[in-house]
Amino acid sequence: MNNSLAKRIVVYLFVTVVVVGGASGLTWVLTDASNADYPIPQNLKAVREEGYDYVVKVVNEDNKPVQAARIQVRWAFDPNSAYKAAQIFSNEDGMAYINTYGDHVYYLELEVRARGYQTLHRYWGDRRDIDKKVDFPEELTVQLPKGQTIGGIVVTQLGEPVVGAKVELRSQRVRGDNNEYNVSLNESTPTDAQGRWELTNAPLEMAGLNINVSHSSHLENRDQRRSYQSIDAEGIKQMITKTHRLEMKRGVVIQGKITDAEGLPVANAIVIQGRDPYNRPNYNYQPRSDFQGNYRYKLGVEGSDVLTILSRDYKPTEVPVEVSYNMAPVNVQLEKGSPVEIDVKGEDGNSLRDVQVYPQGWENNSCLSLLYTREDPLKSNDQGKVIWENAPAAPIQFAFTKDGLMYNYASLAPQEEPHEITMLSTRTVNITAVDAQSGKPINNFIIEEGYLSGTVNNIAQYHYGYGQQNVAEKTYAHNINNSNSRIRLRVRAAGYKPAETPEIIASEMQELTTDIAVKMQPGVGPAGRVLDPDGNPVADATVLLFNEHGQAQLANGEVNSWGSAVQTKTNAQGEFKFEPQGDDFGLLAAHESGVIKISMGEVPEKGDYQLQKWATLSGQLLRGTEPVPDKDLNLYPRQKVYKGDQQRYRNDLTIQYSTRTDSNGAFEFKRVLPGVFELHEYVQVPMGQGMYRVLGSGRGRYEVNAGEDNKIVVGEHGDLFEAV
Repeated sequence: MNNSLAKRIVVYLFVTVVVVGGASGLTWVLTDASNADYPIPQNLKAVREEGYDYVVKVVNEDNKPVQAARIQVRWAFDPNSAYKAAQIFSNEDGMAYINTYGDHVYYLELEVRARGYQTLHRYWGDRRDIDKKVDFPEELTVQLPKGQTIGGIVVTQLGEPVVGAKVELRSQRVRGDNNEYNVSLNESTPTDAQGRWELTNAPLEMAGLNINVSHSSHLENRDQRRSYQSIDAEGIKQMITKTHRLEMKRGVVIQGKITDAEGLPVANAIVIQGRDPYNRPNYNYQPRSDFQGNYRYKLGVEGSDVLTILSRDYKPTEVPVEVSYNMAPVNVQLEKGSPVEIDVKGEDGNSLRDVQVYPQGWENNSCLSLLYTREDPLKSNDQGKVIWENAPAAPIQFAFTKDGLMYNYASLAPQEEPHEITMLSTRTVNITAVDAQSGKPINNFIIEEGYLSGTVNNIAQYHYGYGQQNVAEKTYAHNINNSNSRIRLRVRAAGYKPAETPEIIASEMQELTTDIAVKMQPGVGPAGRVLDPDGNPVADATVLLFNEHGQAQLANGEVNSWGSAVQTKTNAQGEFKFEPQGDDFGLLAAHESGVIKISMGEVPEKGDYQLQKWATLSGQLLRGTEPVPDKDLNLYPRQKVYKGDQQRYRNDLTIQYSTRTDSNGAFEFKRVLPGVFELHEYVQVPMGQGMYRVLGSGRGRYEVNAGEDNKIVVGEHGDLFEAV
């Protein structure tokens, strides 16, 4: 181990131990990787590693260094491998050093957090444009704006403090003042001995703020299970003044004794309320019975439900219960189950040993994943046999896995004869690309696996832009690791239209290796210039192409970077160029000076695109003559599309705006694309059993004109009453 690496390990261990351990007398401690609000170690040193790639200097608004800022980096330099990630800290000079271990980083994300400052997030590059190296400066200065302190208290219904509750807060990412970084809140922290919590790094504006509070013996006093609830404007004000109060009610205690058919206690049995291990107030809570068979489940939720009891020595059991406070003990008698015997063999008919077998669920119950985990699965023996002695009578869903073999899945029930499972060896598909006209090989191309979205007239429909893109030189080897796989691969190359492989079905592949040569047609991609509303070329405008099944999105006037749509930036002359496209596509260009959208099928190979000025839609929401405060509103267009004899609506480009009315019912949507929009009001309606539905109420359809502040008053039925 070299000296530099040893230093880094010591530093990271020091941060993990000292940051948590040094919190005595402070409100906040570092509870997990998402919490930036932690005490600053006095002697934290960041290691300057030789051969580093980038330097990040973290300063405050007075340009003074910020020590112990946590910098999370995520980057990609090899399309054929997973993204890389690292977490580093700034030293006493605010300096941090990043080594990406690659000389062609085409995508890089940076998130900077520090106690008392707002969290900033920014990305460079494009995950879809793997040929273009990111324009990341060798030394970057990040200026953290001061955060605001928010807080509150978590109490029981009797007003007593709830100690050790985990408070999680999330807000939407919004553009910061410098328009380069996004600002958001995504933190968690425990309550102290007085039930109080506090954060010092909240944004000044918290759009779409949501909260979730969990505890080992208390429930949030609401219907939803393990779900965030939104905080309205009044709640945010209370957090700023540290007067926000959230009540938790003690969970119903479900207790009793678990015995076998002879009345002997069953120890170490898992007790879960419900059939879904993850749809619970605290999915990490898994109480077990003690040596006397006694159990105590402290997070019971009132209502009709079942208890799921799991033990490797007995049949999985469901017990109907009426959960209520002061309920009588629920004693459970477990019975032996029926054996399920499985012979696991390879394609050659020989028995396979050490195949990992995971019972996952039976009927509507999926709790078996808690009993047979990745750390402790069933395994086939030297004869390839797997026997689960205590299975339920109903069919059980099993998963089978072994290195070098495809995953396999089967639904099996107890029977007299052993079941037989055949494990297929991993298949390999070798992809090459050739020019369809000349027959010459194409040496450099990109491969992407399609997403199977369904079938139309028994023809499989695949969408692209969701999976990892892989770079190939001459040949690309694609491994098939799932016996249920049904895939199609898309090939892209510079100067050619995208082309697809035939559908590849794992269960029908007879050979271990299959060669496929994909013929590609030469083509020309769309190109042009973007002009501002006055006719001048626009540099650094975002231009994206969208189709009917892409994830292109314009949210609150900002083009999202995470979608599958192909996008680029204009150069200093306002010019852009795309590679040839396969499907019909539309175009969107956006800039601070304006926006333009060209519908699918109407984009020329080359042309000028003059932006329209952004619009604003503002007004007041009334219920009769009374203003409606703190109401969530959405604004979005709908495009009517005809296909054959069927008329339907389609959002090829998702355009959505959201806002909330103020205390006087006033609202405002900024950076609106000119056109016709529908205004909707949304409410959450509890459905019981921890579920709720979102109901929308249309408030009217309005034409929004470019460059104007379009003002409206919206009444009870969405009528346009008058201009404000």
